[in-house]
Amino acid sequence: MTLNDWWWLWSMTLHNAVTIGIDDHCDYSPLAIQDVVAKHPHVRLSNQAAYPPLNINQPLQLWGGFANCQSAKHTIPTQQKSTLLGHGHSTTLRVINDHPQPISVHLKGLDLRFGHAASGAGIQAQGHYRLSISDSWVHNNQALTQGGGIHLAGEFNQIHISDSAIKQNFATLGAGIYVAGQNNLLTIENTLFTGNHAAWYGHVLACEGRNLVAFYSGEATQPFGPGALNYALECEIEFNSQEQVRAALFLYP
Repeated sequence: MTLNDWWWLWSMTLHNAVTIGIDDHCDYSPLAIQDVVAKHPHVRLSNQAAYPPLNINQPLQLWGGFANCQSAKHTIPTQQKSTLLGHGHSTTLRVINDHPQPISVHLKGLDLRFGHAASGAGIQAQGHYRLSISDSWVHNNQALTQGGGIHLAGEFNQIHISDSAIKQNFATLGAGIYVAGQNNLLTIENTLFTGNHAAWYGHVLACEGRNLVAFYSGEATQPFGPGALNYALECEIEFNSQEQVRAALFLYP
């Protein structure tokens, strides 16, 4: 468990989480998820149902992976994830905040799939935010342009992805992750990339603008090579070995 996870777990002692599922112990039904996340900062999802696409515009801790709502209330997760579906016609999950004060969003134990959008089919983040994604899967999403799995935009944002899998996503540019905007920091740790495909470049990641992307040691990725990474000169990418640097360099002007 990372320091970020411990912080969020500690915060749960101060704020009661509400649960969503279909058994008698659940606070809300799956169809109410959009209204619930708009009213409650701590939400836990059971694995009893698949959930519709979701828009987030306020601070939120959204945890899934619980067999039922009783387990969710006592923070007893399973190895499974709670599924959000884009249904082939929408971004699966959006984080949008147009206010100057950033919002903090922590996604954990989620399975985000079957999104289809012009850009950012799995996860789309815009505006000002602090986004943490842990122990989650982002897969089988398709963007017509950028960011099949994840599209990150805005300025001065911090994004951390850990212990997750980004796989089988498709886009023209940046099939796994697309980073835009300015002065954003993306850190990736112990995260699997596999089977992502970009029609042009950036099977794993594409980056433009003055941003920093750091791959921490311990992550497992689909092999870096020509077309795996695609980034402009002002975008800085750090790797955990010089071998990765030599294999991954693929710049566009």
